[in-house]
Formats: sequence, C-alpha cells, structure tokens
Amino acid sequence: RKGRLQVTVQANEKPVPNAAITLRQKSTPLPIGVEASAALLNPDILSRRELSDLQKQIAPCKDLLPDYKKLTLNNSFFSFISFYDGFHWRDHETWGKQIDEKLLDDARSAGKEIRGHALFAPAFMFAPPKCRSLNRDKLWDALMKHVENLSKRHAGKIKSWEVLHAAIEYNEIYNFIGVASIPEVFRVVQKSAPGTGLLISDLNSLGEISDIPMTDLIELLEWLKIEGIALNGLVLGVNLKRLDVAPQSMEKRLDRLAGKVGLPIHIRNLAVNDENPEVQADMIRDYLLLFFSRREVASISLGELWEAALLNPNMAFYDKKLQPKKAMQTVQKLVTEDWISNLESKTDETGQAEITPFLGQFDLEVTDGKNTWKQQVLLDNPDSALRILVDLSKK
Repeated sequence: RKGRLQVTVQANEKPVPNAAITLRQKSTPLPIGVEASAALLNPDILSRRELSDLQKQIAPCKDLLPDYKKLTLNNSFFSFISFYDGFHWRDHETWGKQIDEKLLDDARSAGKEIRGHALFAPAFMFAPPKCRSLNRDKLWDALMKHVENLSKRHAGKIKSWEVLHAAIEYNEIYNFIGVASIPEVFRVVQKSAPGTGLLISDLNSLGEISDIPMTDLIELLEWLKIEGIALNGLVLGVNLKRLDVAPQSMEKRLDRLAGKVGLPIHIRNLAVNDENPEVQADMIRDYLLLFFSRREVASISLGELWEAALLNPNMAFYDKKLQPKKAMQTVQKLVTEDWISNLESKTDETGQAEITPFLGQFDLEVTDGKNTWKQQVLLDNPDSALRILVDLSKK
C-alpha cells in the first residue's frame, strides 16, 4: 500500500538543497465503508407490518436514531455505504421503493459512494411471496424485470451493484428457472445501467471451515468468464459468528483466489463475534492487517455498527448508547493513525528527495524559507514512482 514520491526542487534552473518538504495525507490508502440499515435511516417506514420485529427491537433506543444517521450516512470516516436491507427483491417491492430514492440522494449529498446490495439472491426468502407460485417462465420474466427496473431506477447513483449474492449458499431459484439466469442478470444490468460496476457477492466462503465453498466460488467465476461476463470485482463476506478460520488460513484462500481469478476483492460486512471486547478488538485488528497487506483487496466495509440493531450484540462496533467499543477504537486507530503518512523531509545537495508514504491523496508543500510551493498530489501506483519538479523561482 506504499508508493514512491520523488521530488526535485530547483530555482532559476539550479538545485535547491535543504528545502523543507511537508506531506500531509488527505485520504486513506484503503477505502473503508459501512453496511447500514435503510429502514433505520428512514424511521417512518418502521411502522410497516414487514418491519414490526425491527421496530420492537429498536424501540428502547429509538431516540438515538438521528445519531445512527450521523454515525453511518453522515460520517466522513466512511467513504462508501451499502444498505443491507431495502434493496433485496422482497424488501424493495414491499417497502424499499418508498424510501430508496431519497436515501440515495442523502447518501450522495453526504459524499458517499454507494454499492448496491443486492439484485439477485437466489433464495425464495429474498423474493416476493408471489414468486413461489409462478411457473418457470413467469418467474424468469419477473426476475429479469426486477433487475432491469431496479438497476435502471438508480443508474448513475449506485456506482456498482452486487448483481449476484450468495449463489453458493442458495440455489432454489436458479435450480428452478435454470442456471442460464445467472449470466443473464449481469447482461440485463449491463444494458439497463451502462457503466455500472458488476460485482458478485459471496456470503462466507472466506470464513468457512471447509474449502469446498471456495472451490465452488472459483468454479462459478470461471464459468461466468466463459459466458462472457466481465466482472469488475468480487465481494467477500467476512461476518464471523464463529472464529473457525484464522487470518493465516484466510490468507491461503486469498492466495488461491488471486492465482485463479485475479479480480479486485472487496471485503464486506466485517464483524467478529466474541463476548470479550478485548478479544473481539484483537481479532478485528488481525483481520484488518491481513486485508490491508493484500494488494488485491480494494475496500473493506464494516458490518452493522449498532448493538441495538443486531440480534447478536457481541458483533457490534458500538454499544446500545452508540458509544464505540474497543473494536471500533482499534479500527479508528489503524485508519486515522497507523495507515496515514504525515511526513517531513529535506532535499539533498542535488535538490532531490525520495519519500515512501502510503498511497492516497496528499497536500504537498515545499519551501526554502523564502519561497513556498503548494500542490495536491495523488499517489496511486505502488509500482512506479511519482516524479514532481518544483521550481521555487516561479510563482
């Protein structure tokens, strides 16, 4: 995650030795996002019958819902957001379509990129109840119309879609209407929302005890490639209700994916279940360090933050009062301190200096004590140096 910045300083075509260089990082080298509840961000919708259980669960903490919005949607710590409810087929048809457009507008106004979750999860529990009584052809048509309508509805707002979610764990629908439905949903999105990133989302192959789900996932990805589907990334869920797979084992699976697939990887819904907050924080730190060390990992999203919104409170990053737990403090330290380069250097006698900061966007300042030069620079390539020539004799 580091790059090389080579600065040459001159004035009147002569090198300037001992010039002071200050580098201040403005963005993280690894984007961090959050999985949030669309319903909790629009609490008026909680009165719907379909959300009665969530309404009862959240009732003791309902006065904190405005703070939940500040913590997720309006929190500059997170560069992107994904909603784990409201956009699945069943959710969207029953209540999500009443709030989705305003929700996305609010997210964009808050400066968030949006990753859509998810267009096709091939289990009937994610589909409208009427789908169970449809024949094969009508269910195929209903699915494709849903994918077309939703991707077109939010074209230009949702940067990328998890077009297919949990196809290793669930297979009811594509077993019924045919596996040809899998590549077809990607083609529908390509046509309905050109330019939208096409992602495939896996539930937990990275964290399963057995290697079989990972093997199945690789076979699915290879088959989609044969079918002519050009994916833009792979989303891997890491929501660990049991700590069965250590970071070392995950690293081997990531090696295998990198060798076989070669897609950018997005870690989704990261959370660890442990009663001991210290152990939870340590495990979160270990997994984050693993993902940070992997060049193919393009982003990480944390799972639902709020204890009040979860059935298992041990997986939360914030308690019921929305106070950060040890795990969240660990995440914050890594992102805002350990993974940030705020550096100072001086040029040598030839007027040159080389700095190796983390990747990201920086404010660069160079001065010889009399003249000062400032510029924003983007360091985004770990394989080649970014060379900058500074002429202090020019204003």
